[in-house]
Amino acid sequence: MTYVFTSGGTRPLSPFLLQNRPSQVTALTTDWIWLRRADTESPETEEWLQMEAINAGKSILNNTIVKLRHSASSESTQIREEAKKELQLVAENFGMLGGKWLVYPSTANIDAVWEKLAISFDHGDLATTKCHGMKVSTAAPSQPHVICVYLPNIFDQTAAGEVLAVLREMGIKPQGAKPDLYTLIELYAKHPSGISPTLWKVGDFEAA
Repeated sequence: MTYVFTSGGTRPLSPFLLQNRPSQVTALTTDWIWLRRADTESPETEEWLQMEAINAGKSILNNTIVKLRHSASSESTQIREEAKKELQLVAENFGMLGGKWLVYPSTANIDAVWEKLAISFDHGDLATTKCHGMKVSTAAPSQPHVICVYLPNIFDQTAAGEVLAVLREMGIKPQGAKPDLYTLIELYAKHPSGISPTLWKVGDFEAA
């Protein structure tokens, strides 16, 4: 059985959704259920280049921690902002600009939210944006579900905002938008560097 649906292909979406409900497919079978576009491919970074990017990103995090230890608290915000700019440069230099809006539906609502997003991605408003893929985590004990709504360039604020606007119109509020590089260098909440694990928050667009 396949857990990847290609939008724009020959298979209809409805049977795929019916056979692959996130609440019913377990992590013992597969960790993720995917939706992708037939006419869009994410640029793939060669493994050695990806490792170079990860090493460069982790070095920035480690240097930031050291700088914070030897700086006044009043300088911490500037130090972290400079680190974020350096991380973006790494993403640009290594062709790793992709990222995702993160959505955390409740277990009770996961199937309904995933279906709503999938339909929009296949032939609704999301299909008119630069969103080029989505995935949802499958059922695992004591683990919340997460839906990742992907863009080829998460640093493109306009494109990220367009996807967010569609999500909000559907009544879906993401937690934030995270570059794939951040995931690869293990930049999560409460990281010792204090750098936010998300590039964009919903409030960044409400204030604009």
